[in-house]
Amino acid sequence: MTVRIGGDVRMGDMGYLRERIARLCLRKGHFTLRSGVVSDSYFDMKRAILDGGILREIALELNDLANKLPIVPDRVAGHGVGAIPLVAAMVMQSGTSGAIVRDTRKEHGTCSLIENEPPLGSLVVVVDDVITTGGSVIKVCEALSGCRLVGILAVIDRGGSEPLSARYKCPVKTLFKMSDFVDES
Repeated sequence: MTVRIGGDVRMGDMGYLRERIARLCLRKGHFTLRSGVVSDSYFDMKRAILDGGILREIALELNDLANKLPIVPDRVAGHGVGAIPLVAAMVMQSGTSGAIVRDTRKEHGTCSLIENEPPLGSLVVVVDDVITTGGSVIKVCEALSGCRLVGILAVIDRGGSEPLSARYKCPVKTLFKMSDFVDES
């Protein structure tokens, strides 16, 4: 059953969500990605995650993936502009706690590298908007080394999920792969 929520998103309709992401976020041209990789396509995912209806749907789908992991996490963590809204939306929906890893340690106040640092041994799932080489995910995993990483989730896999799964010996699940957007080229 499809339920209409928010602006223009339908719960559980992954085809429709893919179309919305492609229409809003997929850009063609010459782009240098954060990883340094040069690409003829770019996903400007901030356009989707700053749309309340789409963010709600993405977070619901990511929470669904998190609940299907072999070990269900008790914390959600991320790094960077793309992950912060995802973490916030996921914890609002699930009632769990979130953590954000900064680029560098704060120089004032608590001088934290990690906001809302999870207790040692916490079961953490790391989220990101797009995985290319996994640089942002690696930063979070290294910063939270005292926690137990139970999974990595992302909206789009540009090809970096397998190396992350091998490196951290945990499942990496994404809502979409780059090949899901081949028709949009």
